[in-house]
Amino acid sequence: MMVQSSTDVDILEDERQQQLSIDHYSVKVIRREQEDVVTQLSIELAGYRKTDMYATTIELTGCTQWYGSENMCNLLADHSYELFHSNGGGISSSSSDGLIYHPNPIRMIELGSGMGRAGLMAIKLMLYEGCRDATCILSDGEDEVVALLENNYHRNFGTEHTLTTADAGCYSNTPSLSCSCLKLVWGDEEVLRGLLEEFPSGFDLIIGCDLIYGSDALSKLQALVYTVSMLLARREEDVATPIGEAHDSTAAATKAVFAVRSRPSFFFAVTRRDLSFFSGEAFELLLQRHALTARCYLDEYTFDIFDNQVDLTSMFWRDTIVVITRVQLGVV
Repeated sequence: MMVQSSTDVDILEDERQQQLSIDHYSVKVIRREQEDVVTQLSIELAGYRKTDMYATTIELTGCTQWYGSENMCNLLADHSYELFHSNGGGISSSSSDGLIYHPNPIRMIELGSGMGRAGLMAIKLMLYEGCRDATCILSDGEDEVVALLENNYHRNFGTEHTLTTADAGCYSNTPSLSCSCLKLVWGDEEVLRGLLEEFPSGFDLIIGCDLIYGSDALSKLQALVYTVSMLLARREEDVATPIGEAHDSTAAATKAVFAVRSRPSFFFAVTRRDLSFFSGEAFELLLQRHALTARCYLDEYTFDIFDNQVDLTSMFWRDTIVVITRVQLGVV
């Protein structure tokens, strides 16, 4: 067996670095108080450029970009106030508009971050909305991808892991956000225990983009759902809404979906695959075993990549974002 010398490894690493491309991604945010004020937030990412739709020349899919993260970034930007602002929405049946204010600091983790497009944009949005004492963890299961993820974090936020709102060019220099990059293989009990020791109440918001694909999709999904069930925070307000119910388009109902500090949620962007198993009974049963429910698909973020026609029966090659929450005990 041939063993690579350190020089060989260095040369190989240099060649890999030369293949990295630098791209810029941005979102537009409309201020809640001033709808005519639009701010553009941008991040810079290093990764490998795909030469075909399936990235067949790239060994690790997390080292390149996929559409699911774009869809997720748009969602996070569109609803950054409800998700991240200290006065963002909560749910209350007693208030006139169904909203209460939640000063509680938000805890967020991204699973399968890859290059970090969605997670890093979430950090930008948290800072923009003036978060206080919030936490954002970006994770992936591959060492090489985590190294690339950390590189992209430093590229956008420097070496500090405690950020202030001034880092986003707004508000004050108040410490507001603790960030870290972590290796997390779904289902890894040791890492999950460590996270829950540090954050015993769990995470209000979990996001994941384009995570399930390939011949072992089912086993990946099982490990993913278990990981979500371990990390998602528990709240007394959790309510099960069976998938497929008619969507309430009122403003209060829309805000309710994003009031994650009242109803912790997993926002799961699924993309460009045959995802028919998501609409089947097996998926619902898998969630039920872990006391989870697919609350809804977000229509505004649902597309067909060929002609933008949505096939609700097969969901063949369908882009969408699924909102998964805990089932409230005693609710059928």
